[in-house]
Amino acid sequence: MQNSGLTNAVSPLTSLIYPFRIPLLGFVSLRGEPGVPDEPQHELMGQITTQQLDLMKVDWQFLSDDLEEAKLQLAQADERLEKNRPFFFVVKKGTFGKEALQKRQTEVHPNRTKVKALGENQRPHAAKRLP
Repeated sequence: MQNSGLTNAVSPLTSLIYPFRIPLLGFVSLRGEPGVPDEPQHELMGQITTQQLDLMKVDWQFLSDDLEEAKLQLAQADERLEKNRPFFFVVKKGTFGKEALQKRQTEVHPNRTKVKALGENQRPHAAKRLP
């Protein structure tokens, strides 16, 4: 989720995930990261994202852009999940490289509707009207 969406998750994280010890793995982007140019509406959230996770007692780490390090981080996160605790990765801009979209062939199937034939003396059932 984008870090601005983290504010929408405060209630479920504090009133469900924390008290009932529900394991949850989350990824939150870091829009408005200090020192990184971004839109002005992301500035404050960029400053307080990790503080919000700390306040909600959610363990977190910055996700590494190195695949081998990220695998180790995922193993560490899994340990916390096994203890029924939430864990979030905060994802900085540039963590993931650009990936070109690949075209793929898709087949389009027209909608098919089965129509049951009525006998000579049968009428379709009318919908009942509610009073």
